[in-house]
Amino acid sequence: MNEKEFFLDLLMKKKAEMKMLEYIFNSSRQISESKMNAVLDRKRQLEKDIATIEEALKKLEKKK
Repeated sequence: MNEKEFFLDLLMKKKAEMKMLEYIFNSSRQISESKMNAVLDRKRQLEKDIATIEEALKKLEKKK
């Protein structure tokens, strides 16, 4: 697995997790406030991770 494939695989996993968290957030009406805050915190972290991975992929493309 080369670098690009690694980053693409990681990006897909992070985006899948993001979709799952969005589903939990949108469909969970009976979730406690602390659990909802944990979901939002994880979502925020995933957004940062995704942005970092996308930036790394752009840098890899520029190297070529």
